[in-house]
Amino acid sequence: MGYFPLSSSFDLTVQPYQRVEPLSVSFNLADDTGGAVVIFPAPPDFMVWSAHGITLTVSYPSLAAKHKYNPTPAQKEVISALRFGMAANEHDSRAPQNWDKSPIKDPASEDGSQRWDQSISERVDRTASGWDNVAVADQSPDLGIQAWDVSAAPKDGRSPQAYSVPALKDVIDIQAHIDSVKYWEMPVLATVDGYFPGSSNFNLHDAPYYLPSNDAVNFNLTLSQEIAEIFIPTRPVDAGPDLLGWNTNTPIDSRFRHPWDFKPRVGSEVDWGYEQEPPLPDKDPADVPEIKEAYLYMNASSLKKMPEGIPLEFADLQISLDIDSFSWSLSASILNSASMDQIKPGPSGPVEVEAKVNNKTWRFMIERYTVTSKHPKKSYKVSGSSLTQLLAAPYSAKQSAQIETPTNALQVIQGILENTGFEIDWDISLADYTIPVGAWGYENKTPIEVIDELVKAAGGVLVPATALSKLYAAQRYREAPPWYWPSIDSSSLDFQIADSTIISLSSDWQPSVEYRSVYVSGITQGVAVDVTKNGTDGTPAAPDVYDALNLTTQQCRGRGISILGQSGAQEIVTVELPLPTSGAPGLVVPGKWGEIQDTNDSDNDYRALVLSTTVSVSRPGASRATQTIRLERHHY
Repeated sequence: MGYFPLSSSFDLTVQPYQRVEPLSVSFNLADDTGGAVVIFPAPPDFMVWSAHGITLTVSYPSLAAKHKYNPTPAQKEVISALRFGMAANEHDSRAPQNWDKSPIKDPASEDGSQRWDQSISERVDRTASGWDNVAVADQSPDLGIQAWDVSAAPKDGRSPQAYSVPALKDVIDIQAHIDSVKYWEMPVLATVDGYFPGSSNFNLHDAPYYLPSNDAVNFNLTLSQEIAEIFIPTRPVDAGPDLLGWNTNTPIDSRFRHPWDFKPRVGSEVDWGYEQEPPLPDKDPADVPEIKEAYLYMNASSLKKMPEGIPLEFADLQISLDIDSFSWSLSASILNSASMDQIKPGPSGPVEVEAKVNNKTWRFMIERYTVTSKHPKKSYKVSGSSLTQLLAAPYSAKQSAQIETPTNALQVIQGILENTGFEIDWDISLADYTIPVGAWGYENKTPIEVIDELVKAAGGVLVPATALSKLYAAQRYREAPPWYWPSIDSSSLDFQIADSTIISLSSDWQPSVEYRSVYVSGITQGVAVDVTKNGTDGTPAAPDVYDALNLTTQQCRGRGISILGQSGAQEIVTVELPLPTSGAPGLVVPGKWGEIQDTNDSDNDYRALVLSTTVSVSRPGASRATQTIRLERHHY
C-alpha cells in the first residue's frame, strides 16, 4: 500500500505519495495498533534541508590544503542508514541512489548486433566501445565514482574570519552613544505544544502539519522543545548620557552678560571701544580776523645762502606746496652772476638756502638752474626743494624689506627714518595699524615712497615742515568728513578768512559722481570694510580698493572717508590774500581746514579744505608779499 496522511507507513514501493488538500503532511510516527515507534537518528551538522531532498555537505581541513578525502566512518553509517528504505533505482544496480539517471532504453541484443545509440568504431583495431566513452575527469582510486564532485577544491575553507562576514567594530567602545539596546531585555522563552516551523515537536495528533508559504520542509530534529516568538520592543537609541558631547553645541560666550545673539537692555549696552574713533585733543582756536576798512602790511623778505647767511639778489620768488606733495618747492630769478656763483650746484651736491617772508622761514636745496644770455645781460633762474627731498631719489637709495615681526605703521616709519636726521609727527586723527608678519613689504622704493604709502593707506596726507627736517602725518579730513562740515563747532577751525582781506577770488566748478560707499579690503590678510555714508543706501559705490595694507577696521574706515570725501560736485576756489606778519589768517598750508566769512551776510559763510598754497614775493625787502590758496568746497 502507499502512504496516507496521518499514518506512519512510509512504504512508497507500491505507489507514490499523494498529498491531500489542503496541503498537509502528517508526521505521526506512532503505530495506531500500539506498535513500536520508529526512531530516526538526528543528522549531523553537515546535513542541510530543502524542499527537494537531502544533500550531504562536507568541509574538512584537507579541503583547505587541496587534498582529496574519503567519508569518515560516521558519515558512511549515516549514508547507509539514509539509503535504507528510500526509493531504489531499479535501472542502475550499481548506484541505488542514482535515481536521476535515465536507464538504457535499448539493451544489447543477443545476436551481438550494434545498438542504435552506439556508434561503430571506424578503426578496426579498437573495440566497439572504446572510442565513444569519455573517461571520468579527475579519476582517483580513493574517491570512487564521485571523484568529479571534488575536482575543484574550495577556497578559504579554513579561514578563521570568513571574507564575506565583516569583522566586528567598536566592540570595546564603552561610550554611551553606541549603546542602542541598552534598555532591551531578552523575552522569557515559552514552551508550546504542537509543531511550528523551526521546531522539532512532531506531535501531530491535534492538528496536521502545514507547510510554510515557501513549500519548504524543515528536518531539524534537534531535541530542544523551547521556542519563543521574537519580539523586539521599541527601545531608545542613544538613551545614555553623551560622554563625548559631540551632539551638543556648546553655548558661545555664555559667561558674558550679553551673548552675541541677544540685544542688551536699554541702558546696559556694552561699549566695546572699537566702534568710535578716539576724540581729538583740544587745540588753540583759530585767530579771529579783524574787520577793517583798510589794512596796512609791512613786508620783509630775504634769500640767503646757508650756512654762511650770504644775501642773494633775487626777484619773482615763489614758494609752493600741494596737498599730495611731500616737499615745498622754490623758484626764483637770480639778478646777478655774483649771487648765482654762490648757489650753483656742484660736485659736492646742492647748495642750501634760506627763504624768509614776513617771519615765515623755509629751507631749500638749490637743485637746478638755467642761464639765459641776451646782450648786454644774463638772466638766471633757479629751482629747489625743501629738505624732505633728501628722502627721495637721487639723494636716498632705493630699498627692499619684508615685515618679519608684527609692527605698527608708525614703527616702520621710525625705523626707516633712523639715522637720517628726520622725524615724523603722527597726528592722533590718523589711525595707526599693526602690520602682521608677511602681510606687506616693499621693494625698490625710496624712504619717502614707503612713508607716503603707509600714510595714505590710512587716508592721511604728508605735510613737510617749512624749515625743519620733519614730516607731519594727519588725516586728510581731520575734523570730520565734508558732509559733516556745517555742523562742526567753529572752535575746531584751523583758520578764518574774512572776505574783506581777500585781494582776489575765483572759482572753478568741477562736477563729479558723488560716491556714497566704498569697499576697502586686504588681500592675503587684514579686514574687509564697507564704508558707507551715514543715512544713505550706499549707492552709487566707488571702485573697490584692494591693498595689502588694509589691515584694521579704523584704518580702512579712514581710507574710505578720504575716498568718499574727494567725490561729488566740488567748487575749487582760488583766493589771493596778504601774508601777514602776525594775526589772522597767518600762513595757510595744505591740509588745513577753515572758513571763508562773508562780513555782510553770515549765511554765505562756507568751509573748505586747503589743497595748495603759493607764496609770492616780487622783490626782496619791503615789496609786496601774498599767498594764494586753492580751496576744496563741497555742495550737498
